[in-house]
Amino acid sequence: PRVQPTLANAVPSLANRLLDADRDSVGLGRLRLLGCGGAAISAEDFAGWHRRGVTVIQGYGLTEASPVICSATPDNATAGWVGEFVDGWEYQIRDGRLFVRGPHVMVGYWDDPVATNERVDASGWLDTGDLVQRDPATEQIRILGRADDVIVLDSGDKVHPQAIEREIERIEGVRHAMLVGVGRMIQAWIDGQWSGDIRELRTEIAARLADRPPWEIPTEVHLFDPSLDQRAGELTSKGSLRRHVITKNRL
Repeated sequence: PRVQPTLANAVPSLANRLLDADRDSVGLGRLRLLGCGGAAISAEDFAGWHRRGVTVIQGYGLTEASPVICSATPDNATAGWVGEFVDGWEYQIRDGRLFVRGPHVMVGYWDDPVATNERVDASGWLDTGDLVQRDPATEQIRILGRADDVIVLDSGDKVHPQAIEREIERIEGVRHAMLVGVGRMIQAWIDGQWSGDIRELRTEIAARLADRPPWEIPTEVHLFDPSLDQRAGELTSKGSLRRHVITKNRL
């Protein structure tokens, strides 16, 4: 290829596919920085790019925020964190939920004042709908997941599924993982190429999550059969789960 960029941007699913590609043949032989957003890149892929001499720069934003809210830099890039707030943003974290305000916030949804008022209050604060954690030492932000996705068990315990699902997806043969709350327990539904005993998979999942509270560790593991289908609307174009569609179609 005639073009040999040193910086490229990719969603995590594409970054994963490029990781084991012959980078010279696809024009990425000189790549040094990989911008990644739209979803979370796995810690395994983050480390894999690092071993190949490429720093992954993660960011976070929303279309309603024009769109970048946070971004890492080559100096502070850390797996699982999306960097600091970019210039111009005010932010509040209310019960773990992120609100931002600044000139980047949209004027509103086209011809839909009701939806606009649900997202942006009279003082200009945009409700991102995301649960976050801020590291006071580094000022970096970790995205825990969507507030609407939080699972509340009958015991009253709350489970943030996305971080746990990403950890499960690091297991070889697991393409997608989706947690479901059933009564006082968590089920893990797996999409992938697992050919072994399902009990072995449950044991490996429990081992990977051993440092988490017991209510966050799945007590049942099931396989999606057939695999999740993007054409059926079960996955987004970025490869993310559409939970409501999967729940309706499969569970």
